[in-house]
Amino acid sequence: MNVNDAARRLLKRVKNDAVFLAVNFLIALQRALPRRFGLWIFERIGFIAFCFPNRERTRTIEHLRMIFGNTWQPDAVRKCARSVYGNLGRNAFDALFLSRCGKEQFMKYVRH
Repeated sequence: MNVNDAARRLLKRVKNDAVFLAVNFLIALQRALPRRFGLWIFERIGFIAFCFPNRERTRTIEHLRMIFGNTWQPDAVRKCARSVYGNLGRNAFDALFLSRCGKEQFMKYVRH
């Protein structure tokens, strides 16, 4: 094993540990928040996540460009992609929130 491989593994481990801690923090945070405020906070967290360049963000933008082609300006595609991340944050909050609701409270929020 060379030094670069060891450094890469260490960096990956640190990144994975940070993600694990962040997810556990967010799970604990959502337990303390009322639904409306929690949706707003998690949407903002999604917007913040969009600020960090990564493969998934790039793929989101590329897929939106494939769908909308030249009908949307690049700024509109980027704004839509940012909105996707905000909605993912809201959905993450709701998934956690609704998983701890009783049937009556669950049916108050979910319509089918």
